Amino acid sequence: MRGPVLRLLACAVVVAAAGAAQGVRPASAALVPDPDTAYCAPTFVQGTATYTPPMTSAPLTRAESMTVQAQCTGAGDEAGTYSLTLSGTTTGDCGGGIGSGTVTGSTPEGTMTGTYTYAKPGIHYYINGSYMAAGESHTMQLWLDATPVLDPNQICFYSVATLIGHGAFIDVPQGDGSDTVDFTATTTSLTPPVGAVGGTGSYTFASSACEMVSAPEVGACTLVSSGTYSNIVCGTGTWSGTANLNGPDGSESMSYTITFEDGTGELTGSMNANDGPATVTGIVDLTPSGGNCVNGTTQFTIVGHLTITP
Repeated sequence: MRGPVLRLLACAVVVAAAGAAQGVRPASAALVPDPDTAYCAPTFVQGTATYTPPMTSAPLTRAESMTVQAQCTGAGDEAGTYSLTLSGTTTGDCGGGIGSGTVTGSTPEGTMTGTYTYAKPGIHYYINGSYMAAGESHTMQLWLDATPVLDPNQICFYSVATLIGHGAFIDVPQGDGSDTVDFTATTTSLTPPVGAVGGTGSYTFASSACEMVSAPEVGACTLVSSGTYSNIVCGTGTWSGTANLNGPDGSESMSYTITFEDGTGELTGSMNANDGPATVTGIVDLTPSGGNCVNGTTQFTIVGHLTITP
């Protein structure tokens, strides 16, 4: 993502009382006006995902195909209807996973081709892609919730899921030196566990998947971090810390604060990059993966998208 900072609050997983089911709702979303960006509001991105072989509790690499239709608004030529096909593989099980592949389809600027990667904690896809249309480079960001079409006679067995969510399509100016980082991580410590209301403590996390996706700094990376949290209610509060990003640019350190609401956070910070000081912005989603908000959340899965701007 380049140019003015795009602030998108993604869908959040809300953990209810013990024994209650998890629910997902779209969080509010704000957009800094950008003539080269089209934003697709919650529920205006819909589609279907299919899995071969069917999704089960067994961790496997499966073929995956997603058809997505989006209606998006904006001030420039990115606004309009998108009809996309994402074809690739997913590695994981019915509890989540990661995936990648190619994307093709039609956009308001004509036909498009590109690639994508994603992380999927639980039922929530975060998809980041890049593509060419009308001779221009673009990025694609989709936040989609999947609702499996289940076999009533089996638990965690399905070949099809419906998709709904929101997203953005951005015309990427060239040559400003910005980097983008997509990562998935889990907390390696959370002391004390995050309770239902109030409390402070410390955390550490380490990436399980990390990719820098902006040319020329393209390639695998690692991200490790530590800091302190201040909890208002479970999933709402602030995290402040430092992190080390090790990727194609080498080892770089940053400090940051994340303000969370219902599990979705907006990150702001600064980096001591190897090519000079930089600002860091991004969106970070938390999903409880150990414990619960009633008895204490002992672990979070973290999915993030960061933009590093000189």
